Amino acid sequence: MSAVSKPRDQHKRLAKMLGCLVASMTLGAAFLDWFQPNQSDSETPRRQLIAQIRDAIHPTAEGAIPAEKWQVIRAVAALPGDGARVHFVVDRNGDWIATPFWQDQRMLGEAGVIRIGLLTEGKSGEVTISQWKAACQLRSNLQEMYKITLERFIPSPSLRLPSEAGNASVAR
Repeated sequence: MSAVSKPRDQHKRLAKMLGCLVASMTLGAAFLDWFQPNQSDSETPRRQLIAQIRDAIHPTAEGAIPAEKWQVIRAVAALPGDGARVHFVVDRNGDWIATPFWQDQRMLGEAGVIRIGLLTEGKSGEVTISQWKAACQLRSNLQEMYKITLERFIPSPSLRLPSEAGNASVAR
């Protein structure tokens, strides 16, 4: 065998090996994707909630006021019919709705404050676990959307939070 044919044989073997490696990686990735497709970001619960918050804003209101205006989030006690004092209402089951103030991107009282009203029975201020979890999820998504730090989330002292609220998994 000549000295010239040795490097050519090595190059051919190297090319075959690289070709097999690329083919096996491509087939392996396709196989894994077929059995375990990645969930797209738009399908995650967090992205769905952000989409719900954004969808609640009327199209004519969204571009009119800059998002930077929202700087603080307050959780306050609310009674049925208090939708005129808050941007969101969270009921005792943990379901929430956006009020016309959020839909139209209008401020209430203090400038730059998003107000989340938690429905309480009478003036007790007592909040259910489901309600607090939903309020915290809403808060987290608003924080992400508007770059609001956790320190700028202010629960009203009149709220009687569930004992589990001190648990980081509930509050975050």
